[in-house]
Order: sequence, then C-alpha cells, then structure tokens
Amino acid sequence: MSTGRALENWATKHRPLTFDEVCGQADSVAFLKTLAASSMPQPILLEGPSGSGKTTLSRVFARQVQCTSRAKDGEPCGTCSSCSAFRTGQEPREFEIIDCGQSGGSKEYVLEVIGDLYYAAQEAAVRVVHFDEAQGLSRPAVDALLKSIESGNPSWILFSLIAADQLPVALLDRCQVVSLKPPTDEEAQNYLRSIAQRESVSVTTDALALLAASGTSYRRLIRNLQHVATRCSGASVTPELVRDVIFSERSGKIANYLEALVAGDRQRQFDIIAGIELQPAEMLDAIREGLLAVRMLHIGDQPIKLRGPMGLLLEVERGRRLAEGFRALAEKRNQHVVAFFDEVLEFWAYMPLNVTDASLRIQVLRFHDLIHYRDLVGFAAPGSPAVVTRVSEAASAPKYRSTRGRRQAPAWRSSNLQAASGRGTWLDRSQVAESYEAATFLIQEHGVTFNMRLTMQRVDNAPDKLASVTKGLREAIKRWSRGSLAAPLPYLVYQRRGDAGVVARMVGHLPREGMELASKWLTKQGFAARDQSAEKDCCFELWRQPQKSRLIDIHWSLVRDFWSGVSPDLQVHDRHLCAVLGIAPKQLSPNAVAGRRFEVSRDIGPGARAAAADRQMQHLSAFADGAWDWLFEGWEFDEHQARKAEEQRRRETLARLDRRLQEAVDPLAQSAVRQLKEDFEQECRVPPRDRRRQWILWPDVSSLSEWG
Repeated sequence: MSTGRALENWATKHRPLTFDEVCGQADSVAFLKTLAASSMPQPILLEGPSGSGKTTLSRVFARQVQCTSRAKDGEPCGTCSSCSAFRTGQEPREFEIIDCGQSGGSKEYVLEVIGDLYYAAQEAAVRVVHFDEAQGLSRPAVDALLKSIESGNPSWILFSLIAADQLPVALLDRCQVVSLKPPTDEEAQNYLRSIAQRESVSVTTDALALLAASGTSYRRLIRNLQHVATRCSGASVTPELVRDVIFSERSGKIANYLEALVAGDRQRQFDIIAGIELQPAEMLDAIREGLLAVRMLHIGDQPIKLRGPMGLLLEVERGRRLAEGFRALAEKRNQHVVAFFDEVLEFWAYMPLNVTDASLRIQVLRFHDLIHYRDLVGFAAPGSPAVVTRVSEAASAPKYRSTRGRRQAPAWRSSNLQAASGRGTWLDRSQVAESYEAATFLIQEHGVTFNMRLTMQRVDNAPDKLASVTKGLREAIKRWSRGSLAAPLPYLVYQRRGDAGVVARMVGHLPREGMELASKWLTKQGFAARDQSAEKDCCFELWRQPQKSRLIDIHWSLVRDFWSGVSPDLQVHDRHLCAVLGIAPKQLSPNAVAGRRFEVSRDIGPGARAAAADRQMQHLSAFADGAWDWLFEGWEFDEHQARKAEEQRRRETLARLDRRLQEAVDPLAQSAVRQLKEDFEQECRVPPRDRRRQWILWPDVSSLSEWG
C-alpha cells in the first residue's frame, strides 16, 4: 500500500452519499426516506452515540431533499448542481452544519440563521440547516427556534445529539425523533468487509471478527481497519496483528491489570488502569471480556470454546497463568474455583449505569479489597500482618503477655475448700473474692463507685428489713430517673455481729443528682443522717461530691468494713490476705454470722459479669491475676474508658459491615463481607488483658497456687 494512499482518510473517502449506501440503521433509513418524500418540511432530531452516523445521515438526507431533479421514486439525480456539490465533498450554500457547542448555540447566531431560512434557495430545492451538538443551544436560542418552527418555516431543520432528553421538552415534542444505534456484530463485519474489498485489503475471518469488536461506531471501525491495513505491508490482516495494533490496550494491558490483581499489587493495578487509553465504559467491557475469556477457556472441567472475538483477545499461555492465580485465591477463601469465579463475574456484571473514571476506579479498588479482604486497612484478621506482629511482640515481652490459658485456678476459687476457722465465724476466701469482683466490676462497667452506706442495728430482723429498704430505694431511683440508668442502685448488702447484736449494712452508689431525693426518701423511712445522730439505730451516710482522687479511697474503705471479718490465717504468696486487703490486725473480728452473709445487686453480680464476658468484654481482675499491689490503685476508671472506646469501635465496625452486607448485591461481595465480619468477631474474642487500651496494664504474674 502506498504512503499517499495510506494517508487518505477512509472515513471521508467511503462516506455514503445515498440511503442505499448506508450500512445498518435499516429502520432509521426507511423513516428518513419517508420524511424526505414529504413536501412539508418539519424538524428532525437525530439521536445516537458518537460515530453512529448522525452527520452522515444528515448529509444524505440533505442531498436527497435538495436535489432539483429527483426521480419519481424520490432518489436524487446525481447530476444537478446540488448533487455534484455533495459528490465532490463541497456542500451547497443552502446546506449548513452549525456546531452548537461553539458560538453557534447563541441566540444571536441562531436568529441570523433563521433569517436566512426564509429566503428562497438558489442552488438547491430547499434550504437545510443542521444544528449539531444541539444540547449546546442556549435557552433564548431554543425559544427563537420554537417561534420559527411554529410559524411554518419553509426549510428543513435538523438537530443531532447523543440523547434526546438533553433537549428542552417543548422543542423535543415538535421534532420527528430518529434514534440511531451502534452497529451489531454482523453489521460491523459486513461494513468492514465492504471497505476492505474496496481497498483490496485481505482480512482473515478471525481478524475481521476482532476488528468488528474493536469499536462501537462506524467511524472507529473504519479507522481501526485503516490502521492495521497500513501495518500489514500487503499481507493479510491476521488476529495477531489486530491484537498487537488495536487491542494492546484492551488485551495486553487488561491482562497486565488482571495479573497485578492476582498478585495483590494494588498500586500497579491503578498505574495500569491510569495508562489504558479507553473510555471508562470501554475499559469496563474489556475487563469483563478478559475475565470471561479466562473463565470459559481455562477454568472448569470442560473449557468452552468461545465463538467470535472474545476467545481471540487473550493469549493462551497468559490465560492459563491467570487461571492458576485465581485458583490460588479461591483456595485461600476455601472455595471451589468455579464458584469463586462465578462471584467474580457477577461482581463485574452489576456496575453503575453511567460509568465514569472515578466510578471505575472505585470498582477497581473495591474488587481488590474483596478479593484480598484479609489485607483491608483497619481489620486485623487472624493471620494478618497486624496480628502476626502483635503476637511476635507479645512473645518477646512475657511480662505483658497473658498466661491465663496456662494458669490453674487459684485455690480460693475451689468450691470444696473450707475457711481456716470455719464458715460460720470468718469470711472465707470465696466470699472475699466475690465481693472484690463485684466492687471492681462496678467501676469498670459503669464508671461509678460506692458513695453511700445504710446501717441498721438493734432492730429485730434487721437483715430482712434492710433488704426491703434497699429494694424500695432502688425502685424510687428508677422512677426518678425514668429508667435512664443502667444500674439505678448497685449495692453490696452484708451483715456482721456487733456489741448490740446483728448489724446489717448496705453500701451502694447513688447518682449525684439523686442524692437529695434519696436523703428525703430515707428520712421518711426513719433513717437519720449519720452526721446528725451517731446513736440512731437506722442511719445513712452520703459522700456527695468528693474529689476524684478520693472516690477510690471511699469506695474501697466501704468494702473493707465487710472484709474486716476475713480469716487472719489466710495467706497468699507468703503474705496475710488481710494485709493485702489493707486491713489492720486490730480491725479483724470473727463477726460474720452463719448462713447468708452478703448479697450483691444483679447489675454487678455473677450474672452481669457473665453477660459482659458473653459479649467479649470480661472485666479485669487484679485479684484473679495476683497483682496485689494494683488492687486499690484506681486503674478501674482508665479501664472503664478503654471499655467504652472498645465497645464503640466494635459497634461502629459491625454496623459498617452490616451496612456493607446490605448494600452488597453480588455473592462475591457478600461472602467477602461475611468473612470480614467473622474475622472481626474472632479478633474480639481475646482475653481481657489483650484488649486495646491506652493505659499500661500490670505485668502478668504467677497465679495463686497455694494459700497458707
């Protein structure tokens, strides 16, 4: 092929001059022929994608209606001055194409054009004006055109744009709409075959099929054919040549993208996508075609031979390597490769209707995250680098590692043990532990401390009466707070033997705003404030607004009153338990009565603590860990804040995953989100020592294996 011939624009050279030469668009051509036969000009709207033939059909239509010597069947004569002008590529003066995307869309320009339409044509039978990119018409220009159309303009007015709904409704309703469509595969092959024959270019059947799939417009099809024809040097156009010249973006680079995806290289994926010179919708189709080729040709027991161009886009060896990569990904997800790949295809089948560069990149990122979900930022799934690093650090720092799994239960937690001096005289080890757990759980879970105490003595059946008063006060607090408090009155009720008989006491927490209400209510029940009457048989004490530093001291001093009945013989790590609890020997007294000696409210009792453990928020226990120096240091307030933050993080993460699960429309996304949720829930199932927190936890120490 000569250089001069190669430089010719085949699209211009082979542009149709008559309706019979138009390839495809049969319905539209027939309708335009009918309109051209009419003696009454009317506005026509040509809508269709770029390159579908809007301008070509406009020229063909204009040539037919402007012929001054049309045959009886309406066909142009081909010899008049108007037909000659079209044949030589020089339209008559009475045919004007106006680009509305430029200044042609202004009212002033349109008024000037409309004025010319009322003059009789000199070189043609009628005047024709074509407003291309009609969506660029200004509103005043549209109003001017409407006025001219309604007045019975004697000329043909044509509009063209991509979508009819881009025109104002008033103008659209007055137009005959002709919708053009992209060529079908058969139409594209017929068109290319006819052009190749005219240019004496040999094209193999497979190459023709690939070329037919290379564009969605006649303009691009003929451009691609000319492009490969200039490279074949007189030889036949082959599929390999078409793939190298035309489909380097659609085949080679898409294969590069899929290889980067399989390798988990997110940065390379985006670099490749950014370098592909395709429109977003075309790139989306190319990805679908590449995946479908891998699935049909290389995955499954019986590969399916694809007909048409799709099976020719991907090199065989490359397709096999990609298939192996997807098999490896499926194995990591514990899925069969066919089921996994079906989810992959379904993901790409559902895309936004209007695909933009941004939306395509979002889908590329989302697809990577769904395929390689274990590496998502913010989720430390089991086996992920974040967890491996954390475990590695823990292994190298034993004092910050939990040994609960290796520890035996402390002896004091064994139910078959008896107190050193008898259950009926001293508090035994299990009662000390239970009261401590309730008191520390109160602060960790609710962020409050004991700040009140009721005492009832020299009263018949004092324990039962105090229990009744406690219940009544609790109900009053509930009514006052209208149910807004999670723990309206957490309490510890106990009894001890005093000089005047049995003394019943209750220590609990009142909200600061409810102390005045409680004071009045207790006064009505016959209780007096301790500072007013130290001799009163029924009295109450309230610590209204202590400094935060004193909250812990007050809290544990109230509990120590109960612990004053602990056996002096109990030891832990060669230390007397009473000393560990901060009780001086002179305060010890075998004053606990036989039978039920204490009770804690349900909101801090074993049931509440078990419920917290069920939601993976088991409380910390310095007592259980044997961290005796940490028992009364006030770390519970820090832990309360850490618990709140952790529960908030979990709620937000699970809510986000639930939303993503609801929004996921394809099985691939759904299974990935479900797996993420399972991984996150598994991550939450850690011992309390291993939860996230900002404060420094006590070192792990040996368990209490022996008591004195």
